[in-house]
Amino acid sequence: MRNRLELVESATGNLKQLEDQQQVMAQTYSRFQNEVVERGVANEKVFVTALQLAANAPPY
Repeated sequence: MRNRLELVESATGNLKQLEDQQQVMAQTYSRFQNEVVERGVANEKVFVTALQLAANAPPY
């Protein structure tokens, strides 16, 4: 019974971490998108690079 509880807690923690990472990625994308629009540099590479940097960033 305890092992099942530990598995559920672990899965819940992993899900929360993934949700947090998804939120950070969305915020990062939004910030870079706004920056690019403000500067008039509509370059999709900027978005891809920003997302790659965010994906490679260590967990906070």
